[in-house]
Amino acid sequence: MTGHAEHTVEIFPWDENFATGIDIIDTQHKRLIELLNVLVAHLAFQRNAPAIDQVISDLKDYAAIHFATEEAIWSAHFAGDSWEEWHRSAHSDFVDKIIEMSRGVEGKPYDEVIEQVVRFLTHWLALHIIESDKRMAKVVLAMPTGVSLERAKELANKEMSGATRVLIETVMGMYDNLAHKTIQLTREINARIKSEAALQASQAELVRLKDEAVEGERRTVHEIKNFAYVLSHHLQEPVREQLLYTSKLKKIFSNKIIADGEARLMPLTH
Repeated sequence: MTGHAEHTVEIFPWDENFATGIDIIDTQHKRLIELLNVLVAHLAFQRNAPAIDQVISDLKDYAAIHFATEEAIWSAHFAGDSWEEWHRSAHSDFVDKIIEMSRGVEGKPYDEVIEQVVRFLTHWLALHIIESDKRMAKVVLAMPTGVSLERAKELANKEMSGATRVLIETVMGMYDNLAHKTIQLTREINARIKSEAALQASQAELVRLKDEAVEGERRTVHEIKNFAYVLSHHLQEPVREQLLYTSKLKKIFSNKIIADGEARLMPLTH
């Protein structure tokens, strides 16, 4: 299983109207819807293709598990009935459609393909859950009361009138429009967040460069002062040595002059 995106766009939120009354089926429907919303989040936040492909793969794998669960329940109550065959066929058509859409990726923008997949999944899940699964579940839940399969089907059909499908189609049209706008808005928000983050990073980089420049200038001034001191020391050293040498010569010659003078004066004093 792939991890969830750090952001979730609930374009298809779970609603209790989706509940069939059969706990295990409702739990699995919630998981399918959760995976669909994760896929929409990847699309809206423009994740890379492998991540999106993994979510689609997870969704297909979980759908297979769910279909097996449903078919076991329906088989126990609708064995040999046309409703069971029709429902099994709907599951098979779902898998075939996903495979067909996956193969149609070539030559199309990736976002376009994923939006198409999301639209199909949203419609299929809503119609399948609300119209088909709920209809079947009503029959399953009615039969323990003692009614026959045919009577339970009649009651389910009465509850699930033709107006239900019209309502579903209307709601799904609203979902499509909302989905498109939500994805576009989410992308714009995400792009703005990225731009602001890039701007903040640029500002931080400018501050860092400024600090480096100030520190570099400080080090340069310090090094110049050190160099001047060393240069001054080296320049002054020969002068000091020359002065010392001159002082020594002066002292030597002064002593010699005094000694010579004394030597010349000595005969005169005796």
